[in-house]
Amino acid sequence: MAPVFEAFHAGDKARAIVEERSKDVSPIWSERQEMLLNWLPKAESFVLAGATHLLHVQNPQGVAEGLAAFLARHRISAR
Repeated sequence: MAPVFEAFHAGDKARAIVEERSKDVSPIWSERQEMLLNWLPKAESFVLAGATHLLHVQNPQGVAEGLAAFLARHRISAR
């Protein structure tokens, strides 16, 4: 991953990003996503525009906002 991070931080996003979207790369992505949504009762689909596998690096603000919104909807209560 080091060369990917180096290229990204140098501004060479074309070299750092193999494909724009995971589901365009693998036709089984949608099947895997559907399986996880069925297995995990509170799972939700989340698409972060302009980000790929390194979404937490490419758009940390968007990831934080998505997580905060999810956690606000699914509060953990003490028993």
